[in-house]
Amino acid sequence: MLSDLKGYHKILLVIGTILLMIYTLFPFFIALSTAFKTKVEIYSGDVRWIPQHFTLSNFIGMWENVSFARYMINSIIVCVGTSLLATTAAAMAAYSLATMKFRLKKIYMNLIILTQMFSPIVLIIPLYRMLININLSNNLFGLIILDTAVVLPFTIWLAYGFFKTFPLEMLEAAEIDGCGKLGILFRIIMPIIKPGLVTVVIYTFAFAWNEFLFAYTIITKSDLKVVAVGIFDYVRMYNADWHYINAALLVAVVPIFILFLLIEKNVVKGLASGAGK
Repeated sequence: MLSDLKGYHKILLVIGTILLMIYTLFPFFIALSTAFKTKVEIYSGDVRWIPQHFTLSNFIGMWENVSFARYMINSIIVCVGTSLLATTAAAMAAYSLATMKFRLKKIYMNLIILTQMFSPIVLIIPLYRMLININLSNNLFGLIILDTAVVLPFTIWLAYGFFKTFPLEMLEAAEIDGCGKLGILFRIIMPIIKPGLVTVVIYTFAFAWNEFLFAYTIITKSDLKVVAVGIFDYVRMYNADWHYINAALLVAVVPIFILFLLIEKNVVKGLASGAGK
């Protein structure tokens, strides 16, 4: 009887997983189907998953009608900059919190994560005024700073979980051998916990790639806009050309997809080691 219940439990788990995957991937399938259809077929009212007339003209038209290449370059600059800055800062903060002992440490850690309770909408006006005062509005570096500030509290906690498991005896041995704090961090700890740091990198990269509010608010120059804002402006300023929009959405997914394929093994290791803590 118990074995039968376990068998039913596994079946229900598999069915639930399949339904969740369908629900999650359904918008992607729609975009994939629409991107390769002609405009006439899309607006004909005949619903088909497989295009009758397979075409690549939507992708060509998207590159010609929209400054999509410029948007992609800007997004990559912002994402790489945010990932490097946030990961480095989070690693140094997590290293200090994991190895140093001081009073009210637990309260300080809770205050860090408490900042995640504040919505970016609440902070957007003071942050925007601050960027204007330091001449960083309409500047990709200003956007990198804002994205880093928003994502940093969670990445510190994420990195702290990996640093906390590092054996203190190894750190003490390195100090006896004359290795400084930064040397211990960059030469000893970071190479060992690389899968965990890769998890931090891909989280910050995906966050910066999908971030819209700050990018839409502080960037008004067309040659500095990122992909998310560029697609939104196209929909807002022109007619909803769904064949171009869906083609743009597919292209926008490619960098995240390629990044995950390149570092997928490290991400799995990082998540597995994080689950084992």
